[in-house]
Amino acid sequence: MIKPGRPVKDIKIDSNTTIEKIFEEISQSGGFESVNLSDGLDILTTMISDKECLKFISFVGAIVSTGLRGIIKDMIKNKWFDV
Repeated sequence: MIKPGRPVKDIKIDSNTTIEKIFEEISQSGGFESVNLSDGLDILTTMISDKECLKFISFVGAIVSTGLRGIIKDMIKNKWFDV
């Protein structure tokens, strides 16, 4: 969670920046949703790694029409979710 009073840090990327580094940068940014995105990635990574975790996928219907349909399809195809 963002601590009050911390200065906003610009995210800097180039052609050599890995996705892991981008999410690390996002987690330190001052934006509300960018931090939520980073937290969500951490939670998803933990869930996928935990073989005892029963994983549900849930999303609002509008997300499918935003171009994320392919990502959802691939997550299901790769068995990231049980239900």
